[in-house]
Amino acid sequence: MFDQRRPATAEELAQLIASFDATGLKLEEAEMSEIDTLAALGSMHTVLAASDPPAGTESFYTIAKLAPIWAAGGGSAHDQDSYRRALARVADPGYEPELLFAPTGLTSSGWWMIDAIHRAAAFYNTRLAAGVTAIHLRVFVLPRPV
Repeated sequence: MFDQRRPATAEELAQLIASFDATGLKLEEAEMSEIDTLAALGSMHTVLAASDPPAGTESFYTIAKLAPIWAAGGGSAHDQDSYRRALARVADPGYEPELLFAPTGLTSSGWWMIDAIHRAAAFYNTRLAAGVTAIHLRVFVLPRPV
């Protein structure tokens, strides 16, 4: 995943920095990559971990696991508020959420989403409901673990 990357433009970096409250992260080092399919987005791990994962499974939630939980009203009050705000944004078919990934040794994919998880879940759910499979979603990728 994210083998093909390019430097982010000044405009893209400004958009990323405006989108995140990422104290301590070197966002200016972010590169651009792409997630081609909704299934690939759904399979991406997040930094959110299950408190008691079943034996033999990864402890970090994927977007596909979190999206139906939040859609059904699960999670914390913060999760529900953030998910509702994200749904309003992704209602526009042309909207692309700014998603930020970083490498990690803690997931089988070697990557995890470190921010904008509610936006990704809302995007995933709305596009899945619309029958969208190809998304060609541009994403920001940090070059080093955080």
